[in-house]
Amino acid sequence: MYSTLNGLRGVAAIAVLILHGQGFFGRWTPESAYLAVDFFFVMSGFVIASSYEERFKNGLRTSQFFWMRSIRFYPLYVIGAIIGSVSAALAWRMGAGELNLFGLVSAIVLGLVMLPSPEFNYALVLYPTNVPGWSLFYEIAINVFYVAFWKKLTNTVLILTVSIAAVMLIASAFHFGNLDIGAYWQTFIGGSIRVYFSFFLGVIIHRFGLPRLGPRILSWTPLFITAALFTVHLDGAARIFFDLFCVLFLFPAIVMLAASIEPTRISQPIFEYLGEASFAVYAIHAPIFEMARRAVRMYGHSPAAFSPGAGVALLVLIFFAALALSRYYDPLERRILSNVIRSRLQDGAQGATFANARSPVGEGALRAGGRRDHGA
Repeated sequence: MYSTLNGLRGVAAIAVLILHGQGFFGRWTPESAYLAVDFFFVMSGFVIASSYEERFKNGLRTSQFFWMRSIRFYPLYVIGAIIGSVSAALAWRMGAGELNLFGLVSAIVLGLVMLPSPEFNYALVLYPTNVPGWSLFYEIAINVFYVAFWKKLTNTVLILTVSIAAVMLIASAFHFGNLDIGAYWQTFIGGSIRVYFSFFLGVIIHRFGLPRLGPRILSWTPLFITAALFTVHLDGAARIFFDLFCVLFLFPAIVMLAASIEPTRISQPIFEYLGEASFAVYAIHAPIFEMARRAVRMYGHSPAAFSPGAGVALLVLIFFAALALSRYYDPLERRILSNVIRSRLQDGAQGATFANARSPVGEGALRAGGRRDHGA
């Protein structure tokens, strides 16, 4: 069931939401929540390996897997992209934002099809209309790489390449001063190293197996530990070493622990609600906060003037909207996309697989954005 992993996804989603809602929550910010991207890449590698490696052996093609993953992400992603596009267009019309007309139009058009902006300005994010979209780009890319070369990715090859990636990750952390890398064009290479290391470490964890632990009350432990880690505030060398310690050691250990235990019958519904809403929370929260931030500033106020009440209200609104989207909108849109692709591929059996391509934990799709206050 991996219900504990579901609960972890929800906790991380809320931490990222608060991070990107900075200003609306007052002085308190989970400053280390950008590390959730590494946490979820580990989870993604673990769950995708456990869900798909046998299917790869049975003939699942790279193209089929690509469409399955795209259908998994796109319906909820596009809602956030639309909200972000409206917000960016309004900002441009009022003379705000960082994009000229060409940059705005290209970011909107490409963003709607899950591609990064072609504005290769190192100071700009890959996805100006919905910043967290950068991690989905990396997610799909590493997923396709995995299925295309999985036969060559033996345990020996994985251990060797992940070890090399770890060295490169350490170098990147010292170069940039932290691991908040990947969202900007100037940190694109660092983000690629970040995803390779964590994703394939998750695959290694799956291949070597996990013990089953107890008692079940321990299922809350990974949630509390992860939430506490996201609140840590550090600067300078301490920040570099903390980021590396979390990514290289703590997050893999937490995923191993969470995958080895299940919650009690009383706790399980809470964990499942958190997991069910988590990806939609990730997909829509950033543009909603950006639109709210611009609206407040347009009337000459600061988001801090309405904190923390406005932040809590937006958090509750986004969470329940995300839950509704995940429960009612997402399945419908995925069925529609599945039918379209099935008709094109003329493969009714695989089309049915597309419609039900949801893993026990949503395949670790949640990602975090950067720490900074991004906007179009």
